[in-house]
Amino acid sequence: MMWMRWNRAMPKNIALHISQTPFKSEARLIKSAKVVEELGIVDKVMIVAFLEEGLEEHEKISDTIEVWRVKTWFRFSLNNMGIFHKVMLMVEWNLRILLSFLFKPVKYVNAHSVETLPLSCLFKWLKGSKLVYEPHELEAVKDPSPLLRKIYAKVERMLVKQSHAVLVVSGGIQEWYQKEYGLKKVYLAQNVPENPFDPNQKVASYRERFGIPENELVFVFQGGLIGARNIERYLRVFADFPKKHLVFMGNGFMEETIRPYLDKYAHIHHMGFVPVSDILAHSHTADVGLCLIEQKNLSYYYSAPNKLFEYLTAGTPVLASHFPGMEKVVVEQGIGWSADPHEDEALRTWLEQITPEEIQSKRDQLEKVRGQFNWSEEKKQIIELYHTIA
Repeated sequence: MMWMRWNRAMPKNIALHISQTPFKSEARLIKSAKVVEELGIVDKVMIVAFLEEGLEEHEKISDTIEVWRVKTWFRFSLNNMGIFHKVMLMVEWNLRILLSFLFKPVKYVNAHSVETLPLSCLFKWLKGSKLVYEPHELEAVKDPSPLLRKIYAKVERMLVKQSHAVLVVSGGIQEWYQKEYGLKKVYLAQNVPENPFDPNQKVASYRERFGIPENELVFVFQGGLIGARNIERYLRVFADFPKKHLVFMGNGFMEETIRPYLDKYAHIHHMGFVPVSDILAHSHTADVGLCLIEQKNLSYYYSAPNKLFEYLTAGTPVLASHFPGMEKVVVEQGIGWSADPHEDEALRTWLEQITPEEIQSKRDQLEKVRGQFNWSEEKKQIIELYHTIA
């Protein structure tokens, strides 16, 4: 069906983005695709992904950008799949993509993970496509399996220099790729929100929503309630500070962990899902944003998460992990604090010492510099990338 539809109005050239996800909320990928659309260097931007049950096979993002979730005999699942099933799924998925685009004018191909790098290289070798390697984390160390880490590291080391350009999401990861693989130029576009904070957008503040007194501080954790985000540590430590309110804004399997604390402690709150368009407005009403990411591997250590930039774009100072990528953003510019994300005592000591006056000082400094946390600035690196390889 797709083959027939495309042959009725075959685009002159295509930018192909290959994502080994079901493509549900990949904001970074969408932003990259929109930059290509704005440049007008192709007629069609195609995002290919896995088809997960409950999702549409075809989705139109704009006149230029489309999503194709590839239907396979071996079904994709977020639950654990056996090794044989996973291998056969990957083989089939890659073959379907290759055969679908082999005779189409793929001008650019973007590999969004190390798993998609071999297929992307095939497009370069067979069709002369310009290859952009766009990992969203430190790919060689991301998997908990030692065997897969070893395989990913070897594949990346062997193929990364086949790319015409490498684009990463944090300064720490940028430095790592340059040093580890001897790359002269690695482009950096940080995960700042696409749209700036609108001070005129009105939402009920956390104080209004939960009846928090003006003289008590509000600390927010926003994002998925999942592992490696210190949710249990926040709960344990904040339980001892009844005048310092902890708000969780998001959903996830750890809601079950939070629920007993909501019943027991009046200063711990859960807001649940918030539309993307309202996140910054809500974040702005907190005193401090919490971003104590745990170091599960080097990828976390060098990360600068999108939640960090959401807080900063909203004008909210951040308590971040004392990792290089985050400290470079918040501590060096005086717009937040850092602490050991693996010790209760580090968070406890910080909470004991923090004052409204210090928070206001950080907020005032953030007001002076937050204009730099702007996607219009970050995407200039992507524009330069395409101008260079074109």
